[in-house]
Amino acid sequence: MDFCKIFYILAVILAAHVPSILGLTLHGIEIRTVSLNGTLSCPYNENLKLTMQSYGVDQATVEIQCGITGTVISRARTDYMGHFDFFFTTERFPLFNPSSCDVVINLPVACCALPSTGLVRAYIIEETVAQTTDGAQAFFHASAFTWSIA
Repeated sequence: MDFCKIFYILAVILAAHVPSILGLTLHGIEIRTVSLNGTLSCPYNENLKLTMQSYGVDQATVEIQCGITGTVISRARTDYMGHFDFFFTTERFPLFNPSSCDVVINLPVACCALPSTGLVRAYIIEETVAQTTDGAQAFFHASAFTWSIA
């Protein structure tokens, strides 16, 4: 019986501390919502030569991948200008951490002369944190994309 009481007490203590373990805190502020955006543009011609003009890549699937295993926590599609937006609560994705997550697009993508295999990856960069009526919101943007084989 004593073992059950000790186990119950430990479970209650652990449950009381889980919200502080999960979630996102920036500059000592607990973040409630996250906004992340970026643009996928293609500066290459059909010969993979860099050109002076770049254009947005339309309808590419963009993913936020986190951790060593690259767990996909959210997906979006680029618009006709190559722009994408993610907006989510930290309650929905409690393990989101910009230092362990990347923005990833698997190749090939339509209308861009990039290699047909691999992926393009961007780091997540913090812009600002703002206090709203619903709590603190963190704003991020994707860095420039770089190509890699995997």
